[in-house]
Parts: sequence; C-alpha cells; structure tokens
Amino acid sequence: MKTFRIILVLFLVTLITSCSKDDAPSEPSLAGEWKLTEGKIENGSIVVQMDGFPIPVTVNVTGHFAEIGDGNRLHLNGDQTYHYESDTLIVELTLSFLGSNEAQQFPIENFLQDGTWENQDNKLILKDAEGVAVPYSIVSLTDATLELTANIKEMDLPLELGDMVQSIDMNLRVKFSRIP
Repeated sequence: MKTFRIILVLFLVTLITSCSKDDAPSEPSLAGEWKLTEGKIENGSIVVQMDGFPIPVTVNVTGHFAEIGDGNRLHLNGDQTYHYESDTLIVELTLSFLGSNEAQQFPIENFLQDGTWENQDNKLILKDAEGVAVPYSIVSLTDATLELTANIKEMDLPLELGDMVQSIDMNLRVKFSRIP
C-alpha cells in the first residue's frame, strides 16, 4: 500500500508539473506587410528668426494625413530589409502664429525609402540606402496593428533649414494594420 501511495504521489507530481505553462506568451513579430492607416503631427513647433523681430518666433504645428492611398505599404522582411510601396499621401498641416491659423495640404512622395530595419530597445530603426536612420518608438504592437512615434529632432535627416529656420520640433505618430 505504501508503494502504491508513492507511485500515486509521483504520478500526481508529474501530472501537475507537466501541465504547467513554461512558455511565456510570444511577442508579435514586426516582420510582415503593414498598411499605413493613420498619421498625425502632434505638438510641433518651428522656431524662425524673421527680419524685423528682435527675438525668434515660434510657429506651432499640428496636422494629420488627410488622404492615405490603399497602396501605402511597409514590408518588414525577415532578413532585416524593408521596402515601402508609395501611393497617394497628403498631409494637412495647421500652422498657428500670432493668434492666426493657416491650414495647408502637401502631397508626400516616397514617405519612406527602402533600406534595413532593426528592433532595438523598443525602437524600430529604419535606415535607408543613403544611411539616413530614423528611430521610431514602438507605442503598440499586436498581431493586427503597429503604432509608432518619432520626433523629427531625433531623425538623422539631411534637412536644409535655410537662414530663417532655427529649429524644428515635431512628433509624428503613424498607425499600420497588418496585411494577412
């Protein structure tokens, strides 16, 4: 009888430990095809030095992607390369300066260039063929959606600001949905 109890206890211990969940839930993969669904420019500002003003003037900027064609797709390949398919993309910006607002729409061509990507410290870093690196913070990643933010100050962009523009500080928020 004692042997039976030992075998029963061993059987129950084996049953309990074999049924425990050892595997942590897997993180959704960034690799795949993503469709651009939304874009916003939040809390933006441009500091300019204008003739006749003794101090720099700040122009506040907000905006959104007013039109996004269905063909705007980001392909994050498993070999750490990416390809972006461009389609119609129109950005509407509202500039606020000295109490007045001005809204303008701009077409964007080649929103992203092809290149390589990496996921580092919860940042998706896209680096194009010219070596321009753009770090996007991953706000949310699920099996179905991807939301990213980036600040233009953190981008390694070859911008020519001209003599008047002293600095640009804009937050870009973009959302993608996964293409199955």
